[in-house]
Amino acid sequence: MLVAYGHPFAEKSLTGMIAHWNKKRMAVDIARAINEREAKRDAMRQQIPLRVIK
Repeated sequence: MLVAYGHPFAEKSLTGMIAHWNKKRMAVDIARAINEREAKRDAMRQQIPLRVIK
């Protein structure tokens, strides 16, 4: 397998990059889940005073 530079691509570094991408994707998924949870929490906080006013 060759990279764009024309140098042979080491299998070891390829698997290392795949592992890195999976970790990066996992971090993104965790961050997205935290953001969604915080958004839900903020929405609940905003709804509570509205219910009290009624």
